Amino acid sequence: MWSCSHRVDAAHPGATDDATGRRRGPTVNITGTTLGPFVAWLVTRERDEQTRRRHRMVVEHYLVWCRTERVPRHERRARYLAVPPGGITGDHAAEALERFDEFRRIQALTEVADR
Repeated sequence: MWSCSHRVDAAHPGATDDATGRRRGPTVNITGTTLGPFVAWLVTRERDEQTRRRHRMVVEHYLVWCRTERVPRHERRARYLAVPPGGITGDHAAEALERFDEFRRIQALTEVADR
C-alpha cells in the first residue's frame, strides 16, 4: 500500500543515484502539487469511496513509478498497465488513469482561463 506522503526526486538530466541507477535531484512533493488536487477533485466525480481509494492508490503509484523508471514518455502508460501494482487489475488501473487524464485536461483548461 502507498501512502499520500510520498516524496519523489525531480529529474535532472543525467543525474542518477549510484546505487540504483535511477534519477535523483531536489525533492518534489507529489502530494501537494498533483495528488492532493486530484483527490479533492475526485470526491466530486466518484461517489464510491472504495473506488476513490483505489484510484488514488493507482495514480499515486503511477506518479512515483513515472519519476523512477526510465521509460520514454509515449510508452509510460502502456508499460505501467502491463504490470499494474499488486492487488489491482489492469481494468481498474486503466480506469484510474483515465480519471486522472480527465482531471489533468480540466486542470489545463482552468490554467488557461486563469491567465
